[in-house]
Amino acid sequence: MLIQFLMNESRYEEAMEQLQYLAPNHEGTNRFESIKESLMTIRQAYYEEKIDSNQTALKEDPNNRDALSNIVDYYINLDDHEVAEELLREYLEMNPDDHELRFKLAQVYYLFKENLMRHKQKLIKLLKLIPIIQSTYY
Repeated sequence: MLIQFLMNESRYEEAMEQLQYLAPNHEGTNRFESIKESLMTIRQAYYEEKIDSNQTALKEDPNNRDALSNIVDYYINLDDHEVAEELLREYLEMNPDDHELRFKLAQVYYLFKENLMRHKQKLIKLLKLIPIIQSTYY
């Protein structure tokens, strides 16, 4: 099965996409639920290990933007947008001119639409601060 192959290759997000594709016709079956549970468990452990590894690097250097960016991506993949948002906001307080991670914060707000309306003004402000992104995407 494709999902099992993707899991064996540590391609968990692609496996999740395939699982979501199959859900309408197979959700509730024993096989589907077993695969889903296995994927969720393995995926969670994988990202927790990656987060721990990058947090070690971030503790050594609080301005390590690569480690922070990785951690944020892992939390986004785990649908923990609140932690991703908080990490980015803390980093941007120390590094206000990092437009790439400021844009990633805007993406976090967009990806999790329940925050979009709450943060609409922040999002507009963030996008206005990044003229290169405006010219590229708008």
